[in-house]
Amino acid sequence: MKYIHIAVYPEENKNFTILPFLGSAIRGAFGVSLKNIACINPSYECKDSFCADKCIYFKFFETPNKTPNYRFDVGLNQKNFDFGIFLFNDGIYHYPYILAAIHKMLTDIGIGSARSKFSINKIKVNGIDIIKSRAFDISKTEPYEFDFRKKHSFRSG
Repeated sequence: MKYIHIAVYPEENKNFTILPFLGSAIRGAFGVSLKNIACINPSYECKDSFCADKCIYFKFFETPNKTPNYRFDVGLNQKNFDFGIFLFNDGIYHYPYILAAIHKMLTDIGIGSARSKFSINKIKVNGIDIIKSRAFDISKTEPYEFDFRKKHSFRSG
């Protein structure tokens, strides 16, 4: 199974209180941001959309009875706002959209009811820092092959 791990390290925002279930807030804001980035249907309605079968938002959030090809990496009761997202199988081919949605979520849309915004300190894709000169450099990004026989360590600073 191929995967990509995106680790996000936002700057601290003194006005944001980290919630015990931070993952739910991130998932909600990420969904809004991804739909905003990916949707080309003027009505923003997924049902019966002419492009639903190609839309990353539809695949991640609206496809019924299907396990999505992503998982958020957020600890319960963590003390910082760092988080990650794993993309699996065909989800790996959409990672530029995912990066754009993460950027929009943090810098434009915001998190939580107060819509707190964050500067991005660092983003790593499979352990490689991809922010160069205030832009994303994804030229060296390659998916990993998950080996079920090995112990994998995904959390790192």
